[in-house]
Amino acid sequence: MHSIQRHTLERQAKRSRLASATGIILIGLMLPLIFWHSSIPRFLLVIWGAAQIPITLTLIASVRARIQGRNRTSRSWNLTTLICWSLSFGLLPWLAPTASGVAPDKYMLFCAMLAVTGVIAVAAAQLPYANKLRKIILVAIATSYIAAYLFNSEPIIALIALMWFVVIYFNTEVNVHAALELKELRRSSEHDAMHDSLSTLYNRHGFLSAVQNNLAKRDNESLAIVDLNNFKIINDALGHQFGDHVLSVIGHRLKTALPHNSIVARIGGDEFAAIIPAMDQYSVRSLLNNTLTALNEPIELQHRSKRVNASIGVSTYKQGTTLSDWMAEADAAMYRSKNDAAIDISYFDQNTRRETAQRIELEDRFRAALANGEITFWCQPIVTADAQHPVGVELLARWPQPNGTRISPAEFIPIAHQTSLIIELGKQALAFASDLLKRWADDSDFSSLTVNVNISPLHLGVDLVDDIKQVFPEMDRRLGLEFVETELVSGTGDQKANLKALGESDIRLIIDDFGVGYSSLSYLWSLPVDELKIDRSFIDGFESDPVRQELIAAMVHMTRALNISCVAEGIETNAAARLLRQHGVNQLQGFGIATPQPLAEVEQTLRQLMKNHTSQPASAPPQQWPINTRSSLKPLRASAQSAQVEKEVA
Repeated sequence: MHSIQRHTLERQAKRSRLASATGIILIGLMLPLIFWHSSIPRFLLVIWGAAQIPITLTLIASVRARIQGRNRTSRSWNLTTLICWSLSFGLLPWLAPTASGVAPDKYMLFCAMLAVTGVIAVAAAQLPYANKLRKIILVAIATSYIAAYLFNSEPIIALIALMWFVVIYFNTEVNVHAALELKELRRSSEHDAMHDSLSTLYNRHGFLSAVQNNLAKRDNESLAIVDLNNFKIINDALGHQFGDHVLSVIGHRLKTALPHNSIVARIGGDEFAAIIPAMDQYSVRSLLNNTLTALNEPIELQHRSKRVNASIGVSTYKQGTTLSDWMAEADAAMYRSKNDAAIDISYFDQNTRRETAQRIELEDRFRAALANGEITFWCQPIVTADAQHPVGVELLARWPQPNGTRISPAEFIPIAHQTSLIIELGKQALAFASDLLKRWADDSDFSSLTVNVNISPLHLGVDLVDDIKQVFPEMDRRLGLEFVETELVSGTGDQKANLKALGESDIRLIIDDFGVGYSSLSYLWSLPVDELKIDRSFIDGFESDPVRQELIAAMVHMTRALNISCVAEGIETNAAARLLRQHGVNQLQGFGIATPQPLAEVEQTLRQLMKNHTSQPASAPPQQWPINTRSSLKPLRASAQSAQVEKEVA
């Protein structure tokens, strides 16, 4: 609707400008020729006609500049030119044959009316905001023409002129209104294109334009990239309304805390940027420390209060640096600060430059390794807690090197997440899991084992269901998908739709690293979850920590109430395994059970675990998989999910 209105007004303004320019040029050049045989001295007609050319060109250029928002001519010059030009038309009837006692013919009358039409149109476009002045000029010109005709005893022509001026007057007001609306629409569109509607700061496009225009003058100025650390959790936990309020408040605090001549922008979801005027590094650090203090103040909305922490990366501009390189430097410094909990503000230096170069090189190598099939998958056994009987394995990505070493997953998995290569890694993991399940289907020892694959929410939001069906059309419970808790509960619309489709299949859905993020029982209740894996941070040293033991016991009771399996990972000792079994944990995983191993080795390990199980005294039968723990809770969870959706909408 906005674009249609703007298009209509632009078309109307274009017609108005075209009619004005055409009328003025015709009158300025042809009117002297029409009056050539009148009683007006010919030299006056030549001077008057010649004078219209520069005046007309000046006015047309000025009108165009004003309509397009470029005030390139001074206001006094525009006003003087318009008044002089209007007076020349206003005095014309007193020089015409009508004022000299010669009866006007229809051609002279037509030319006179056409002349005034052009004057009114230009005056309206030239002075859309000067209503009083515009009306005075129009009334003065109309009075001049009507008085000239009455002076020569031509009342009928005077009446015609009066009626004509009334029509032109109202038509002019309509054109002025359209011109004002068009100008406002253009101003609004230009502002919206350059500013963020939520924070009222520059958006990314506006920021880049503002900085690029004077990049050569930015020497020794500092670019600060500000990223909110825990915004995603706040947005998911307290809702998008609170999240939008947080972004608005943070933008205002940044604008207030930084010098008035700083350029401040919101360049991403929870990422801000600011150009700080040239000052020494100590002053910049002191300024940013004060800014962080202001940002960390509690933010309140509807009786809710939350603190927001931020990480800042700073880069100082040097002559010859491109804007993209400058922003990349500040961004790299920000990520360095974000990855180090002890650093809030990080400056781009040689170490950061070296780390960035190494990261880019590692990303290129990882991309090539994925394409060449160099990434392999090892398996870590998962066993029952009561008898340590194998029930399945979890696939873990490994990147072997030609020299026999391996690059740690802690190095390449974050790169995979940041570059969306995690989706391709997930596809390869699913293909490996499918091949492994087909291989084990014909082995009586392994046919009941499950395979778990870690899946990124990015993959869940695209073609995950189709990718699974392509390699594993059975879609049964031998395959398990592990999702990180905080990322699973904050999914987008596509992610939730795919999660629902997976929940309606027999594939097991597992929440990994439970307890380290925002653990919401309401979300857990509404999600189609089959298993919950307690994060290793709760297991490490819990044997001598009563508080952790109570937390684990509470988690186990919760899983029992939800009728889902509870898995503890990070098991290092027999004492931990024994205590977890006493607390009611269903399954165990960790180095104390078995380390991640290549396929050939893990099969031997699994057989050995099975052999150890059969050699032990008879006990309760091991938990058999696959079993369907979701079926009994489907109606209740569907109701809970509907209630959750209604809550989010409200």
